[in-house]
Amino acid sequence: MKVAYLAAPYTHKDANVRTVRFHSVNHAAAYLIKLGLHVFSPVSHTHPIAVQGDLPRGWDYWQAFDERMIQACDLLIVLTLDGWQQSIGIRYEIAIARDYNLPIRSLSMEQVKCNQIYS
Repeated sequence: MKVAYLAAPYTHKDANVRTVRFHSVNHAAAYLIKLGLHVFSPVSHTHPIAVQGDLPRGWDYWQAFDERMIQACDLLIVLTLDGWQQSIGIRYEIAIARDYNLPIRSLSMEQVKCNQIYS
């Protein structure tokens, strides 16, 4: 079974936007798991830890951890939530995936809601 790294925008000055992104990513991760993938979502996995432990939420803090997780994956899927094109973290995640020759796919919430296969 393939392991997918699910990249998504997260950092935002508005805590409500971060919360909406967190829930959207979890929904997308569940969808991909139902398709038969193992999924690592840095937002899903580290947001609760960061909140509980009062840790930084930005890419600078999590970069080394995320790079190590990308190395362990078979592909990178970018969840194209609003803000994904401006996300510094996603830019780096894509660059790292390319360095490791991982396939890169995109996934929209419309595809998730309609149960469509990712492209």
